Amino acid sequence: AFSTVLWTQSDLLLQLHSTPAMLGRVSALDFSLATLSEALSSLLTGVLIDNTHITPSSCSTIMGLFGVFVFAAWSIYHQNGGGAGGTASFVLGKKSKISSSLEEKSGKIADESSALLAGLSP
Repeated sequence: AFSTVLWTQSDLLLQLHSTPAMLGRVSALDFSLATLSEALSSLLTGVLIDNTHITPSSCSTIMGLFGVFVFAAWSIYHQNGGGAGGTASFVLGKKSKISSSLEEKSGKIADESSALLAGLSP
């Protein structure tokens, strides 16, 4: 369930950092890699259960621990200034280009939503 949140956020970052001419290609690659990872995890699960005779519960635990490892590695990378922001701008109290862009876009969406809702009221 949480992976959907991460995928949505990463998709947003890809859209913010892609040129309009490349956006379709970047989105297609993102979706293709997500589908490939789902297929590979299903294949790996089947191989582990069939060939090592571990239980499905144990296999789920192994996959979950792998997810925790990836989360921890990415968190450490992000805290050291890596990731989409490029620098640890939130730690320094400065706004990154991404956060400024998100605030601007969310403000526009809120204004448009308010206008639509005002038009729907009797």
